[in-house]
Amino acid sequence: KKVVKKGELKQSTIVKEPVITTANTPVAPLLKRAFMFLEDGDFTKADAFFEQILNQDPENAQAYLGKLMLELNVKKQESLKDCPVPFDNNNNYQKVIRFGDDALKNKLVSYNEYINNKRLNDIYKRAVELMEQSTKEAEEKIALYNEAIALFESIKDFKDADEKVAVCKNEIQINKARISKKRKKTAIIVSVVSGLIAFIIFFTTVILPPIFIATGNYKAAVALGVTDIEIPDSVTSIGDYAFEYTGLTSITIPDSVTSIGDYAFYDCWRLTSITIPDSVTSIGDHAFEYTYLTSITIPDSVTSIGDYAFAYTDLTSITIPDSVTSIGEDAFFGAFISKIEFKGTKAQWNAISSKQSIGIYEGCTIYCTDGTLTQK
Repeated sequence: KKVVKKGELKQSTIVKEPVITTANTPVAPLLKRAFMFLEDGDFTKADAFFEQILNQDPENAQAYLGKLMLELNVKKQESLKDCPVPFDNNNNYQKVIRFGDDALKNKLVSYNEYINNKRLNDIYKRAVELMEQSTKEAEEKIALYNEAIALFESIKDFKDADEKVAVCKNEIQINKARISKKRKKTAIIVSVVSGLIAFIIFFTTVILPPIFIATGNYKAAVALGVTDIEIPDSVTSIGDYAFEYTGLTSITIPDSVTSIGDYAFYDCWRLTSITIPDSVTSIGDHAFEYTYLTSITIPDSVTSIGDYAFAYTDLTSITIPDSVTSIGEDAFFGAFISKIEFKGTKAQWNAISSKQSIGIYEGCTIYCTDGTLTQK
């Protein structure tokens, strides 16, 4: 029997714990275990193992790959290509690219390229389908072409997206012309007895006489072929349907006017610009729809803009004061607005635009006093 001397321990009493304490410990078994947990859907345990690996090997690309898969809720590496959007901005992806070998890096890059190409192709296909959708109504065609434009512009430089935008815009103009032609045929031509008309005509400018101020029948002036009209200071509102379907090209609105009614300038196909005075507080539904306005300034006095007020115009940008607290449904639908300058805060804009769709398309930038927003 062996006698144990003082200070010696029996070997059988020494217990060694399998704890990783040095960087020289192999991590391959830990990686295998981690990916097994990942494949089984036990993300918590998988994450713990990946963290343990990175604690002893901070440049382990496979561990960062595992962390990336965890973030994207992917169980197998090859399933990364099925992600709905590219992940090249992900921090763990960037670490894989930084520390991984060429084979791994090329694989992940190819996944992103596949995702991006699939996404672009899906958007392109949807836009083409909108262009080719069969409908007889010009208004519906315009709406479809505008939707297609929004999609094509979100994938600029992909295939012939830019050319398709030009085609859509041309088709919109063609259909606008068809709408105007159709409506002009059905518009009521107001006959006015010349003896009852007290127009003072200077070249092509008309000052409306009392008879038309009283009745609000401004269309009678345009029915005579006059295209420029000056409204007298006694008028306080532009009534509903006041100039609809007319060939008006220019109008002077006095500071006495406080409101512009529904359909007031609807389908004035020759109207390209107008000045709204500081006295106006409301712009009615469809007020300038189907005009060819290319620019307009909304004064600080305006508090509400009606439904479809500027729909199907040629506006590309617009300035909206912070006095506006209400914008109607699809107020800017069908216009090609890419920039809105809002004289209020982002919170104010969100409060206005979140109530309903106001008809601005994806990618439009809204410049607020405290930063910018992008329409999604």
